[in-house]
Amino acid sequence: YIDAPNVFCILCDIEKTVTSVTDTYIKSGYNFPVILFSGMSDFCLSMLEGFKQACSLNGLDIPTENLHICSDGMMGSYNYITSLINSHKSIDFIICSDNNLAMGAYKAVNKNPEHFQDIVIVGCGYPSRADSCPLPIPGIYCRSEEICNNTLELINGILNNTPVATKTVFTPIYSNLL
Repeated sequence: YIDAPNVFCILCDIEKTVTSVTDTYIKSGYNFPVILFSGMSDFCLSMLEGFKQACSLNGLDIPTENLHICSDGMMGSYNYITSLINSHKSIDFIICSDNNLAMGAYKAVNKNPEHFQDIVIVGCGYPSRADSCPLPIPGIYCRSEEICNNTLELINGILNNTPVATKTVFTPIYSNLL
């Protein structure tokens, strides 16, 4: 946080977004959600809290195995979802803290086409990566890349005593959920 005149910043509320997305899918009949997250960062913990909140609001008791850290990225999510499918665990909705985890889950589910029609996967990340390789899944875009780049430009301008934008506005979050 910088207390500088004419600098305005909005950060995204990922917890509220994940609560909303998860709640929407649960209310649509998806009752066996899984969350995959890449670590214990504030971002991932906020996603986890939003996920738990939506499950609690809908009276779902989520087993701890449905809350999984995939610190080894795409391969970790692929292996974990494959293990759940092979163990005949009930899953129908997967939300991931980044698009790499979502792609790993997508590949695992797609390997078992009989399950694919029943499982929804939602990723979270940067659309600039998705532009070059469109994801075949819905996603949450929290604009963190734009916010970080803009913040660095503003700090650089302030430190170099050059003019900075008088106001910068980011729309909080949008999603391309189906």
